[in-house]
Order: sequence, then C-alpha cells, then structure tokens
Amino acid sequence: MDTVKNQQESFETRKGDWIRITIIFFLLTLFKAVLGFLLLLVILNPALIAQENDHLVVFEDGEELRYRVSWTFIRLGTVVIRQRMVDAERYTISLEAESDPRLPFIDVYFVNESIISTHPVKSLEFRSTLGRDRSKVFVHELDSSGKTLHLTEYRNGVEVDHTVATLEREIHDDPSLFMFIRLLSGSGKQSEVISVMEGKLTRTVFTFFDEAENVDLAIVDNALGAHRFEGKADWSRPDYAGLKGEFTGWVSCDSARIPLRIEAKIFLGSIVLELESYKRAGWTLGGTKITQSSR
Repeated sequence: MDTVKNQQESFETRKGDWIRITIIFFLLTLFKAVLGFLLLLVILNPALIAQENDHLVVFEDGEELRYRVSWTFIRLGTVVIRQRMVDAERYTISLEAESDPRLPFIDVYFVNESIISTHPVKSLEFRSTLGRDRSKVFVHELDSSGKTLHLTEYRNGVEVDHTVATLEREIHDDPSLFMFIRLLSGSGKQSEVISVMEGKLTRTVFTFFDEAENVDLAIVDNALGAHRFEGKADWSRPDYAGLKGEFTGWVSCDSARIPLRIEAKIFLGSIVLELESYKRAGWTLGGTKITQSSR
C-alpha cells in the first residue's frame, strides 16, 4: 500500500515539475517574441525624411516613458525609454527592457541606446548591451561620410566579429524608429520600411491614420484621443511565440506624440506594451495627472 502511495506522490511531483517547466518555457518563448519585436535594425527610405512635421515636439531632454509589457493578465516585464540632449542637433535615446522579477527562473535584461540626429531623424551610433553582466554588446556606427556602416560584436569585452557595409539609405534602429514613428503619426501616410532581421532583408509596411480614435489605458479613467498606426511585415517567427510581424499602436494626438499602447500579434493573442508612467516637463496625459515614474 505504501509503495502505491509513494508512486502516486512521485507521479504528482513529476507532473507538477513538468507543469512548472512548461510554464517557464512558454514565458521564455514570450520573451523571445518581445526581443524579436524590439531588437530590429531598420533602414528607412530617405523619402520619409521629408514627411516630418515641424510643429511636433517629440524631442524633450529628460523625457522618460515607462511601459508595462504583458500577455493576457501576465506581466512579462518593463520597457523604459529615455531621452537626453547631447546638443541642439543630437539626442541620446535609450531603450531599457527587463523581465518582471516575480517571474520564476527568468532574468532578461538589455539596453539599446542610439545617438540620433534631429534634422533629419537618423541613427548616428547604436549600442545594444545584453545581460546584466554586459557580456554581449553589439555596436553599429556610421563613418563621417554617412555611407559606411561598421557593425561590431563583443563578447566579454573582446571583439568577435566586425562587418563593414555600404549604405544607400538612411539607417535607423529601434530607438530612432521609435522617434520616427512619433513624427509620422497622424500623417495619413503609408510607408515601406526595409528591416534587417538576423542578416536578412525583410519588408514592413507602416500605415499612419490621420483620424483620431479613443484608446483606453489602465492609468487613467477616461478614454484618450489617439492616432493609430499599423505595421505589417512579410516575415513571421514561429519560434518566437508565433510572432507574426503584425502590430498596431496608438500615439497621443498632441504635439508630444507620446506612444500610448502597442500590440504585437503572436500565436495566442498579442504582446502589449502600455504606458504606465512618464516624466516630461510641462506635459500631462489627457489633462489627467498620474503617478510619476520614480526611477
């Protein structure tokens, strides 16, 4: 009798272990989808530069936007995007992402940082640091001509790969693309973006709608007016939680053009980035004061 009981307890223990392992694997797969969505090196058609709106004020020294990253009711982590003015023509934009510390056995952390020119908006230098130990670093930098791109990978401070590429178009990465989307929001334009994903060229079509619509955020009681944009890519990543290359975003209608919510489709629903706090001088969300970021 004791043997049967012990076998049942052993089975239940193994069953519980497999359930936990399955959940952890699924959450890690979701994080791969987040990384796949955020870690994009993109090349934009130079004709887009002429579409910038001079009345918009998207560059603001000291701005900090904090986003909750979630899937259904599960908080996966946090993305924080910060601006720092270098001089009148250049800003540093950093994108910091980390997993929620309450998730078991998962510790994801990376920082993408770009030095961006404001007129026209383009990336001058980009650095991506993966892991809290900063063991893996990717750098791309344009030479003085703006036509030659140096791509370098470092592991534990040692250069392990270096590639030189000749460019025919302006280059953008995810921090500078974040700013460029803000400038294009509400324009009513449709634009094609050529992206580099794992060394392969892919295409994404952005559609920016000029009509305002309502979007709900958890941090405010009232619905907010926002301009919607959509992206549809010719790539998909079944191994990245079924990341489909389709996403939709909403950007505030005012001159600051703050991205409020972004949804990226996966095989089960969507991964959502939603604004949960901010710092920006003289700006409030929909006229409603919310808890400011303490970080």
